[in-house]
Amino acid sequence: MIIVKQPLIWRLTSAASYFSLLIWILLWNALISPPRPAALVLLVLLTPLLFVLRGVLHSNRRTYIWISLMTPFYFALGISHAYVKSTTQTYGIGLLIFSLLLFASAIGMVRSSRNSERTN
Repeated sequence: MIIVKQPLIWRLTSAASYFSLLIWILLWNALISPPRPAALVLLVLLTPLLFVLRGVLHSNRRTYIWISLMTPFYFALGISHAYVKSTTQTYGIGLLIFSLLLFASAIGMVRSSRNSERTN
């Protein structure tokens, strides 16, 4: 397994995938295909992501640990939208891609920041 030792790469990748997931959920549920209780769906899906916003902006290591625990929910939601509902298959695939990228980059960020803390 290849592990990139530079936290900056993981930080940029995780921030980009975090904001991509946030914007994807917001755009799809508010503009492209809003569900019936759109406000409730947005509240349920975006609130956990907004709680970790400050930590992502300041690259807090604990925040990335919480993100790695949070993203399997979005991955499971993406699977259900991609395979169960044919009308929201694009939304599900987007959720799958962005949540998987966010999970992998959060884990990479945690591992690389742990290694940099040991060397300092």
